[in-house]
Amino acid sequence: MVTEKLVDADGNPMDLHSADVELLYRTNGCAAMKASCKRGECTNCYIDEDDSSILHVIFHNHHLGIGRLSREVTINIDNPHFEHDIENVRFKDYVDTIVLVEFGGSSNNRIVIDAKVL
Repeated sequence: MVTEKLVDADGNPMDLHSADVELLYRTNGCAAMKASCKRGECTNCYIDEDDSSILHVIFHNHHLGIGRLSREVTINIDNPHFEHDIENVRFKDYVDTIVLVEFGGSSNNRIVIDAKVL
């Protein structure tokens, strides 16, 4: 499980109940694992009950290859200053703390990632 904490450019926690979020995780190879929360429907993840800026991503039967994990994050946020009142934010980066190996450790590992949306 990976825990993503999303904050805005000022460091304020984002309310994921009011945004559409999609995360695409990859390593080496062509396989990808997608997690999303759109219009209240979550797939391969869930919003934390106590902190709505935290998304818990579940990696179950992900079929990702070995290598360093990267992620592409797409967030659609209500913003009256943009066309159709929706701001589309997208960024891609490597998750430096996660490298998938052929024979990993405990399946109970949890990793926390802070993502700042600029």
